[in-house]
Amino acid sequence: MANLNKRYDVAVIDEIQMIGDAHRGSAWSRALLGLPAEVVHVCGDFTALPLLRAMCAETGDELEVKEYERAGGPIEVEKKGISGLRDIQAGDCVVVFSKERIYWVKKLIEDLTPHKVCVVYGALPSDTRREQAHLFNDPSSGYDVLVATDAVGMGLNLNIRRVVFQSLSKPSGETDPLDPSRMLLAPLSDSAIKQIAGRAGRRNSQYASSGAATMLGRQRPMDIHTLRDAMAAVLAPLEAAGLFPEPEYIEALAASVPDASFKQVVDAFLAATTSSLSDSSQLGGSHYALCKPDTLASIAELLEPLSVINTADKLRLCMAPVRMGIEENEQTFLHFVSRFAAGVLIHPPRPTLDPGRRRLLDRLRQGDMSNRQGLALQSILDAQAIMGDLEKCHQTLSLWMWLALRFPECGLFVGRGIAAAEIEAVEGGLARLLELLTGTKLPYSSRGGGGLSSDLICVSVCAHAPPPPTHTLGRSGGGAAQQQEQPQQQKAGGKA
Repeated sequence: MANLNKRYDVAVIDEIQMIGDAHRGSAWSRALLGLPAEVVHVCGDFTALPLLRAMCAETGDELEVKEYERAGGPIEVEKKGISGLRDIQAGDCVVVFSKERIYWVKKLIEDLTPHKVCVVYGALPSDTRREQAHLFNDPSSGYDVLVATDAVGMGLNLNIRRVVFQSLSKPSGETDPLDPSRMLLAPLSDSAIKQIAGRAGRRNSQYASSGAATMLGRQRPMDIHTLRDAMAAVLAPLEAAGLFPEPEYIEALAASVPDASFKQVVDAFLAATTSSLSDSSQLGGSHYALCKPDTLASIAELLEPLSVINTADKLRLCMAPVRMGIEENEQTFLHFVSRFAAGVLIHPPRPTLDPGRRRLLDRLRQGDMSNRQGLALQSILDAQAIMGDLEKCHQTLSLWMWLALRFPECGLFVGRGIAAAEIEAVEGGLARLLELLTGTKLPYSSRGGGGLSSDLICVSVCAHAPPPPTHTLGRSGGGAAQQQEQPQQQKAGGKA
């Protein structure tokens, strides 16, 4: 988070188009409008320019625009998709939109080709992501293929020659209201497709003049045309910059209604702000939109019983990196916050004190893949379960560290050195397990499947452990949901 209390001669804000992001845009708005710098350089896509002009006109700032060509050669969309994972080449990045599928795709590529594969996805700790990126970028490492989620589209400079999309839709996070067992898929926007495909052929990479994009599979021939249209599309300008309330605003509103609860104050703020921002006659009304209103309301409701916490602190807590809607996450957050409200010391979690997890981490350091009971892993799915456990441990530690850094004055969050050591141990375990998974002979599932044909996986990589059935929202047409067919599971040794 940008420090708005320190003066700068020059500030640089990268990826300025993220100012329009519905979830994170407020961080860019806060930096652009609040940094006390003589000169602010902003870098990013031209879709943000009209919005920046409007914002600068309102603030009275001078805007100077300089245009640059893309850092690297143009992205060529191939004439047709690749037939299957056997056709993966060095420098390829296969993009999937499910963390659960990443390890299967990694396993299959390593089984079907001579390539070694790195992985990048959002739930990986940042240090582990950087280590995987370093391995992929190092020509002498032997790792020359990457499997990633859309997390690859931001913040990493990678030695990618070609981006291979497994799909042009991703989970929307919502279920079908008519059938809650089905998850909806939302089409990728043209902007998202360009952002991800733009990782190929970057300047200073060995493929700086030969970036390409394609699809995995040829059974949906229209996908390659959709990809080509998206890459050629002229993107619409951003409509609004994201905002998130500063504590002073909520405190002022709370002071005007002293008998209202924090949740009632937040609800009143959201209603008033939504009305104001939708009114183009208000100053800047049409240029801004509130970020994460649903998350703000959900955390405010969770904090409602803790009346001892003041309004400013509650609003800071509303910005905590906790994924609402998952009971385990909410309970962990509430545990920390309840102790904070009670004025009780809050020690960091100690996941490595669990005997089984300690045994697991020790064995990983020795190059032995076993579970918490010390039994040898039987499948990639077993390893994936261990990854999930370590990722949850890391998320809990990261939440504790976030709170400790945001509330240092309370003196309740003790043991930051211990927390840092725990994070290092967990990250080390994750990195070691990823290393050991490369080239492993373990089957993906203990239920079999060693005889999978590469023809089966040329389009939808979900035969062994598919996610819940899905609907796809079409990129065009009346927006009607269409059921996405899941391929039937191929029996071991069978022929696709």
